[in-house]
Amino acid sequence: MKLSIKDEFTVKFVAEEEDDLWSVYNLICKGDRVEAETSRKMDSNGIRKNSATRVKVKVEIKVAKTEYDKVGSVLNISGNIVSSDTASVRIGGSHTLKIKQQLSFELTKNVWKESVLEQLTHSSCGCAELAVVLMQQGLADIFLVGKSGAYSATHCAKVRGEKPRGKKKSAKNSSSTATANSFFETVLKAFTEHVDLGSLTTVVLASPGTLKDEFHRYLIPEARSLQLKPIVNKKVRFVLISSTSQSLKEVLDSPALKKSVNDRGEVEDSKIFNDFNVAHLSDMGRSCYGWESVRKANELCAIQTLLVTEDLYKSSDEGIRRKHANLAESVKQSGGSVHVFYSGNASGVQLRMFTGIAAVLCIPQPDLDDLVL
Repeated sequence: MKLSIKDEFTVKFVAEEEDDLWSVYNLICKGDRVEAETSRKMDSNGIRKNSATRVKVKVEIKVAKTEYDKVGSVLNISGNIVSSDTASVRIGGSHTLKIKQQLSFELTKNVWKESVLEQLTHSSCGCAELAVVLMQQGLADIFLVGKSGAYSATHCAKVRGEKPRGKKKSAKNSSSTATANSFFETVLKAFTEHVDLGSLTTVVLASPGTLKDEFHRYLIPEARSLQLKPIVNKKVRFVLISSTSQSLKEVLDSPALKKSVNDRGEVEDSKIFNDFNVAHLSDMGRSCYGWESVRKANELCAIQTLLVTEDLYKSSDEGIRRKHANLAESVKQSGGSVHVFYSGNASGVQLRMFTGIAAVLCIPQPDLDDLVL
């Protein structure tokens, strides 16, 4: 999510991910005002007719109704027009804005809660899932990439360095090494300035030839020397991918990268589900499953880890999605963690056999089923 606060009443948004649309949907209330570019059929006098030409205009509406279409990944916001950049648009007429990913729009409220703005700012900075360092001789680009791939990528930095020349054979090796190390040092500095490894699942080093391997061999020892603990502690998250150009899309579409990301996700899912299974088999009240039992455990602030399938957490049914999203948020506020399982992998399939929602408890609840009944 990209956002900028224009003043105390208005915030400008660009939804980069499908989940950003859901966040905005939960933010918009009846009576708010939303401004965005749209299209309307109008004749030369501004009157809407079947034979009129469809033209692009920017309008602001007072919200009467909002619908979230997960299948189409669009917000339908209906209301009456209160202003427009085109004089031919009739003020007071009804209109429906269709807010999609990458469409800029402004939301105006009479009062914004400070906690809401803080949460939005945090989410706008933490949507990246992987970082990509795309390299060739003397050039490196650093990207942060969200769930929508190249469509939601942010270009963080461009690093330029001297290309190794080494015309004299006697000095070729030493000069080339010095030039490469100087370039790598600059890339590492830019990386540490722009990339927070905390929320990232993968860091991709990509280049033609062996440049990525040379940088990786430089990176880990140098990180140890400089005591860059985030890099040292998470070195297993670095993946090396071959590329033929400075194309981010080529790297993200690489079968090798997709396999690596999927494998890591399955390993994490498997570990967390195994923790639940061990607790379940111990039969000491350290686990529960099913909506009512998990809900009751949350009321008791007893959940250590909430396990939920993506089918439920991101359901196309608004009621189901909201119910599970609210539960997940409540668990986090109580100090627990939430893990969403991809429904297609083995652990996700197993979790569906336990109704799709389960929990590992930090406080044993051997009588939980009796409390539910």
